[in-house]
Amino acid sequence: MKSIVAICVMAVTLQGCTVIDAADYAVSRYCSVPNLARIANREAVALAVAPNRIEIECARDAVSE
Repeated sequence: MKSIVAICVMAVTLQGCTVIDAADYAVSRYCSVPNLARIANREAVALAVAPNRIEIECARDAVSE
């Protein structure tokens, strides 16, 4: 997950790249990994950004109501 955060930071700092593009790329990469890996990444990111929070909800994980 650190690599995804690093990629996001690099993407934001590059010229011509918008925050939306960087967020889209990071979220797409995050949602493409298996669920178990995402669970581990969530814990690592939670520790890295504490006391703040980052929450990503992947569309394929949404439960139909």
